[in-house]
Amino acid sequence: VVSAADPLNLIGSLLPGAKVPAVSGNRLLYRDGVPVAMRVAGRYTFMVEAPVQEQEGWRQMLLRNTI
Repeated sequence: VVSAADPLNLIGSLLPGAKVPAVSGNRLLYRDGVPVAMRVAGRYTFMVEAPVQEQEGWRQMLLRNTI
C-alpha cells in the first residue's frame, strides 16, 4: 500500500487508467507490482477480478494505512 502522493503512484501517468490524484488520503494497493485496488476520496475501486473475501482484505489494507 502506498500513498497516492508517493512517486510510486504510476496510475494514469505510466500505467493505463484514470489518474489517481496525489492527495495523501488516497491510497494504492499493489500485488506483485501490479495495482489491484485504490482508495480515492473514501471510495474503493478494484482493478482486477477477485473473490469478495480477497477484496474485503484489500479494503482493510487500504483503510488501515490511512493517515
